[in-house]
Amino acid sequence: MLLLSIRCIKSPKGAKRKNTILRADRSVLQRLIVAYGAGREVDLHNVLSHELMSLPISLADTNGKLRTGQNALLADVLTRGIECPSAIDLQGSACLLIDGMALVAAVGKPADAQTFGAYADRFQDAVLRADRYEKSSIKAGTRERRTRTIRPVRRVIENKNVPLPNSWSKFLALPENKENLAKFLSEHLIANAPQEKVIVVAGGFSDGKEAQSSNQLVDSSLLCADHEEADTRLVLHAIVNSCDTVVVSARDTDVLLLLVAHLPSMPSANVWMMAGTAARRKFFNIRAISENHPAGSLSALLPFHALTGCDTTSYISNHSKLSAWKTFQDKHYLLAWLGEGELSANKVRDAEKFICAIYTCGHMESVNDARVLPFSKTKKPEALHPIKDALELHIKRVHDQSLVWKQASCQDPILPNPDEMGWKRESEGGSKLVPLLMTKEPIPNACKEIISCSCKSGCTTLRCGCKKANLFCTGVCGCSVDEKISKNKCDK
Repeated sequence: MLLLSIRCIKSPKGAKRKNTILRADRSVLQRLIVAYGAGREVDLHNVLSHELMSLPISLADTNGKLRTGQNALLADVLTRGIECPSAIDLQGSACLLIDGMALVAAVGKPADAQTFGAYADRFQDAVLRADRYEKSSIKAGTRERRTRTIRPVRRVIENKNVPLPNSWSKFLALPENKENLAKFLSEHLIANAPQEKVIVVAGGFSDGKEAQSSNQLVDSSLLCADHEEADTRLVLHAIVNSCDTVVVSARDTDVLLLLVAHLPSMPSANVWMMAGTAARRKFFNIRAISENHPAGSLSALLPFHALTGCDTTSYISNHSKLSAWKTFQDKHYLLAWLGEGELSANKVRDAEKFICAIYTCGHMESVNDARVLPFSKTKKPEALHPIKDALELHIKRVHDQSLVWKQASCQDPILPNPDEMGWKRESEGGSKLVPLLMTKEPIPNACKEIISCSCKSGCTTLRCGCKKANLFCTGVCGCSVDEKISKNKCDK
């Protein structure tokens, strides 16, 4: 049997705002460093348990969006030393799985197709596997980022004679259009399936769980799944199928990692991922990659990917997946239980240890303690570890995403409320989810250590802010212009 499956609000002054925020927050950090060096009694452990910035800059951009990065680096690491041919010989029965909406984006608008009916004919020999576009989705930020420079245009596909829009990118920028297109293509594929092939469609109908087969003798009930992401649906299909060879067509690094992590559950002797373009095709041997993986680390692979940054979690400033991989090879056991069951204190503590190790502070187990060491050596807030408060929220999002990925083999995954997993509603009662970056005050309420004066006299009276707070003047005070002026200095 051959189974074909298709499976920040931008501101024109954004850069200026970013620089202003960084200058202001770096000023706080610099004043604290100077105060510490000037001999003031600074409770560093207490002060540095606060971010000292309006948001955790090691995990987020200044606009409040999660940091982004490069996923492809991880694919290079996983396939290092493994042959990735441009063509393969299929052995026995074969199943081709294709991410439908990824294919829609890749194909674009055919020059010779004028209507949606003509467009749908291009998919006659494939099964559509599509994302669902939930209003309350932790992927909403990613989808918004991909289309934020495009003004969407709504086009309702009532029948096959509806003309294609002039701008395909504007059409695909609207989730409602994608849902409508997925439904139209799914119904078209089933209705026009050739007799010599079996077409199975799932995820594109009005009921997101529905799966249909063009051959009534084929049981598609095991493919009925409550999955939002096409990536996890592809894995479910690879697990349920009974073919000798499975080829998954996808360009997403997430899919590669999912296939490697779930390979033990797949019955097929040969599992490949087809990536690249028609001119530069590349096939990844999933079984070879799995066997080349550090022993006992498969259960930690997906949590590692989420912890170091993906579509729904933050990338860590100044720490790429490539550099973090070195830590993973030795300490993958610290992440093995993320994405399984409830998020316990032990799981959070182990993930925190892993982050400390990424920052080359492996002998420490607390990020708050680890922030003290590099404090006096850096002038960049983003070079410091995230505080425990911000990191725990990050770990919640990591656990949430890992739950989604690790339950790819389940038809009905059990997932927690995102409001309890490091997310919040953008507006009260609204549906849009945005990351909750931290809950702790950026600076301690009683942080008088960063007080500075602007005196131009001797700082001998209580008009001097430093003397009033019973503090020595420092190098950032106004009186420091002339060292002979201030009478309120530390004699050490």
